[in-house]
Amino acid sequence: FKYHWSSALHYIDNPDKLFSYSYNRDCKDEKGEKGRCVDGAIQNYTTQLLTYKSDQSSKSGFRLTEALLFLSHLMGDIHQPLHVGFTSDKGGNTINIHWYKTKTVLHHAWDDNII
Repeated sequence: FKYHWSSALHYIDNPDKLFSYSYNRDCKDEKGEKGRCVDGAIQNYTTQLLTYKSDQSSKSGFRLTEALLFLSHLMGDIHQPLHVGFTSDKGGNTINIHWYKTKTVLHHAWDDNII
C-alpha cells in the first residue's frame, strides 16, 4: 500500500493479437505515460544501482536498498506469464476459475494458490 504508485511497474500489456513486444508501443501505464511498465522499471532500478557512485543524489543507502528490492521483485514479475500478456485479459484477472472448492481468478491462483 505504501507503493501504490508502482502498480503499473509490475506488468506489460501487449495489444491483443500482437505477438511481439515493442518498448515504445507497449511500455506505458493506463494514462499513456511512457516507460511505466516492468521493463521500464527494471531499466530504471538497474541504472540507479549501476550509477550510484557517480550520482550524488542516490548516495542514500535507503534508495539503493529500495532499488535492489524493487529490482529483485520485478525480475520475478517479468517471468510470471500473467504479468506479460494481452491487454484484454488484464493479467488473468478477468478469467474466472475454480481452485479446488474456491472460486477465484487465474492471476490470484497463479500468484498464491498454485505454489
